[in-house]
Amino acid sequence: MSGTAIGTQRTCKVRGLAPARANQFQSWPSGHSSTSNAVFGAFSNIATGTTRRRQTGTVHDLAIVGTTELCCDPVFTEVGTHGQAGEL
Repeated sequence: MSGTAIGTQRTCKVRGLAPARANQFQSWPSGHSSTSNAVFGAFSNIATGTTRRRQTGTVHDLAIVGTTELCCDPVFTEVGTHGQAGEL
């Protein structure tokens, strides 16, 4: 992440994490001095967060509504984890 103002809150998204797992993150600020040498600051505190569990719905009314020589046309209503249609 890049930025120019000290004290500005920055956010980012970390993708590719496994579901239902604890993760720890830490920042290590860096910059460049006037002589183009890298300058590193102190490590930040450690922030911990847990990704949500992947939830799947349930299908109760699967039916075939049409067929041809090469395929079938299924139709169904997916019911979410809380019993509401369309809620995943």
